[in-house]
Amino acid sequence: MTAEKLERDPKNQLLCRGPNYRLSGEAIRDQALFAAGLLVEKIGGPSVKPWQPAGVWSEAGASGGDYTPDQGEGRYRRSLYSFIKRTAPPPNMVTLDAGSREICQPRRLTTNTPLQPLIFLNDLTFFECARHLADRTIKEQPSGATAQYQHAFSIRNKRAFMKKTSPPRNKFAATKTLTARR
Repeated sequence: MTAEKLERDPKNQLLCRGPNYRLSGEAIRDQALFAAGLLVEKIGGPSVKPWQPAGVWSEAGASGGDYTPDQGEGRYRRSLYSFIKRTAPPPNMVTLDAGSREICQPRRLTTNTPLQPLIFLNDLTFFECARHLADRTIKEQPSGATAQYQHAFSIRNKRAFMKKTSPPRNKFAATKTLTARR
């Protein structure tokens, strides 16, 4: 980081710098859903079952029947609400260094393995995110691959960096909503 870049872009709106570590597995999934416009930001509620490869539970010898992923908005809820069976965790999250949830992990280790990029190519969640973003881009910018690429990049940046939200009326509103449901 040079002083010139810092002076020119103090709030990093031109994206001249980035973090020196990658996101956690759950945050990567949530960011992909958010960029595609699929993330359901509903607060609270029961656990959801996002997509997992068929047979994961039976191969791990996990009791409790077969895993049936949720349909509809349950597939696109934040990873925080995902149901995880400790004896058969989602393979994509294990590969992306998510915690096993058997013990508390105050700090996560991050690795870089050749399997991690394959998650983005083969996991149904990431495939759906890419398809949804591509469909939207083609509809909104039908001419030329370069223009479509620029449009997809601008869609992603508008959602991530320029989302207009109204300030909360009460900073404890979400907590009150959750406790009222109990």
